[in-house]
Amino acid sequence: MILAASSCAPDQPAKPVAVTTQAPAAAADTGGSIAPVPIGNPAPDFTVTSFDGKPTKLSELRGHPVLIDYWATWCPPCIHGLPHTQAIFKAGSPQGLKVMTICDQDLTPVKSLFKANGYTFPAFVDTYHEMGPKYNIDVIPVEIVIDAKGNLVDYLVGDGQEQILKADLAKLGVKV
Repeated sequence: MILAASSCAPDQPAKPVAVTTQAPAAAADTGGSIAPVPIGNPAPDFTVTSFDGKPTKLSELRGHPVLIDYWATWCPPCIHGLPHTQAIFKAGSPQGLKVMTICDQDLTPVKSLFKANGYTFPAFVDTYHEMGPKYNIDVIPVEIVIDAKGNLVDYLVGDGQEQILKADLAKLGVKV
């Protein structure tokens, strides 16, 4: 499947990208970023830090489907997608979905954005600069779906991926 999306790279304006989701056995080539492992394989573990300073590892969430949204405050497509992430968090959490929104920047503008918009989803910082490189994140936003066993389900680059994301989560038993 190929569709148009919008993404950002540091110090560059938002740009359209072609997003391709591959068959389960192939790595997804998605407009400048390539999935870290083939779809269906174990997702690489990483450690990020919560807003309150607590380190959290992806592997601690095993047993639950996970949605990761990698974003930044300077990226218009990322900001555009955050209300959708909030809605997924609100609908999916009672069904066992764990949501991790991750950025790699100073927390001051992030906390201001959360307060101004009433966002309540869990937010983390890639303090150790570990997650971005492990997941080949060159442009953002990137949404990553991981199943309860810790396997990569999908790797989506750019804004406008809501329908694919909903279908991925539905396959994992999460209706949003």
